[in-house]
Amino acid sequence: MIFSRKIVVALTPVAAMGLSSCADPAGAFDDFTARSSVDSGSTGAGGSGASPGDAGGCLLPDPTELEGELLFSISAVISPETPVLLVMSTTAVANDDGIVVTFVMQAISATDRMTPVGPALPPETLTVAADGTFSANVQEVTIDGRANPITGTEIFGTIAFGGRFCSSRPPDENLVEFACGDVTGMLERPLAIPLEGSTFALQRVPPGGQLPSPVINCAMDPAATL
Repeated sequence: MIFSRKIVVALTPVAAMGLSSCADPAGAFDDFTARSSVDSGSTGAGGSGASPGDAGGCLLPDPTELEGELLFSISAVISPETPVLLVMSTTAVANDDGIVVTFVMQAISATDRMTPVGPALPPETLTVAADGTFSANVQEVTIDGRANPITGTEIFGTIAFGGRFCSSRPPDENLVEFACGDVTGMLERPLAIPLEGSTFALQRVPPGGQLPSPVINCAMDPAATL
């Protein structure tokens, strides 16, 4: 389902994080392996959850505005220009606390960025508060190795992300259907590493289902070309 209205999404800024490009993902992985024995002790297995950001000036969207399909790009700090891609399919209902969004994620091939690989992940939920803020903590997620652009092996761990959904009223056809923010959590495979410093971006999948070219952060920097 595609949004019936356009949405502006404002999330935790990451433009000042200073993530560098990575022309050699495998080399970056090896370099990070050497550093992880020092760095990984600061983060527990469950991660700390992503910061939802400033809540000022945000209108809560209607549930229908949060339904549809989005390309979910996860840019790990060890190789930010080569994101793991998933398609997030969402449904949403209002409740007393705001909006409950149920989402199912399907991994996408790292080699063509189009083909679904492996089984869909189990359904998860997140609550969008009255001020538009949300956070999600996906426990024990397993992602098919064919979606891993760094090593090509299975990914397993906890991924936390969060931010803020803001609606435009009245609808404005010129607004971008985009979300971005920070990722935290802890991977256990292929290496036990913390995800602090990683980012995500959500991009609306247009009618017809053709996936957009992925971007990796709030600055909308493009992913490395295949």
